Amino acid sequence: MASELTKKRVLLVGDDASVRLTLVALLRGIEVDVFEATDAARGLQSFEAQKPDAVLIDLAMPGRNGLELLEEIKRRAKRTPVIVISGIDKIDDTIEALRRGAWDYLAKPIHDIATLEDAVFGTLEWARTMAHYPKPNESEDFSNEIEKRIRQLEMSRDRLRQTEKLRAIGQLAGGVAHDFNNLLGGISGYAELARLHVEDGSKPAKFLDGIVAMVRSASDLNSKLLSFSRMGPVKVVAFDINEVVRDVVDLISHSFDKKIEVEASVAHPPQFIRADMAQLESALINLAVNARDAMPEGGKLTMGTSRHTIARDERAPDEPPAGQYVRVIVRDTGVGMAPETVEHVFEPFFSTKEGHWTGLGLAVVHSAVEEMGGYIRVESAPGQGTTVALFLPPYSK
Repeated sequence: MASELTKKRVLLVGDDASVRLTLVALLRGIEVDVFEATDAARGLQSFEAQKPDAVLIDLAMPGRNGLELLEEIKRRAKRTPVIVISGIDKIDDTIEALRRGAWDYLAKPIHDIATLEDAVFGTLEWARTMAHYPKPNESEDFSNEIEKRIRQLEMSRDRLRQTEKLRAIGQLAGGVAHDFNNLLGGISGYAELARLHVEDGSKPAKFLDGIVAMVRSASDLNSKLLSFSRMGPVKVVAFDINEVVRDVVDLISHSFDKKIEVEASVAHPPQFIRADMAQLESALINLAVNARDAMPEGGKLTMGTSRHTIARDERAPDEPPAGQYVRVIVRDTGVGMAPETVEHVFEPFFSTKEGHWTGLGLAVVHSAVEEMGGYIRVESAPGQGTTVALFLPPYSK
């Protein structure tokens, strides 16, 4: 592989010196000859002079932007593969670049040599394949691949918008919860003091006991709001997630109705992550309770772990970014959900349950998983049960 790449020449165009420095180091690490240009005009000059095998363009450039440079390069040399680079918040620009002829994309920041190598090798391999077509952009395989990547980006864009909405709601909820917590402390304190001055069993005593009980319920809800907004205390440690799953399964198997079968299926060897253990336990219990409630007539709940690799060229549109993960699944055989319901399950105060439910459970889980640097996905269909998968970054001791 390296012997092939020593013959390859890559032009890198971008005005951000730190991005160029990182990419040049990574590209040289896979033995590619790199030529740099700091803007579109110099990029075109280098393109004509060096005749590179591939071009990497940072879309965020002043003056003549990356999209215009892409179009000019495709006009001059349609067969030269172009990879565009953009921030995760500029997904619309990346989609437009693919539609204008880019062959692949990379999201900043880029620190993983494997991701960059996959992109460069992938485009060069496509270039060799497309050389057999008179009009490479009109080949069915090429068009399908581009459409697949556009769909991936559109789904990523929708998730980013959802995350931004959750973050904004979380900031608001955190501020309200912090002030509300102080008020609850005052109410509880005054109620407990008043209770000392009334006789046990009297009506005033019952009323005051009711106030204290309601304050405790409100405090529990407030704790969820603080957790959702990430304002609660966090203690990050390294631990084997298999042990946490076993503990949670042991707990719920003794507390859930016996008509629900509970099973643990953990990977070997131990799977280590770095996170707040209590936060993860709470998230898994929350998911287990949701699974239980989806099986009113009984069923099977499975909680398991596995090491999971998502390859860049095999990644499905709804999967997390390529890389290594510890995957945790919570699967039930319950009533399932329609696609339009799945779209809203992580929204605060959204609930599929009737009665006095806060609708914060899955929003808190989503927030916790994001805090751990992970991703969460839900698969469900009416009558087919639900599978919630957490993709968490592994930790090497």
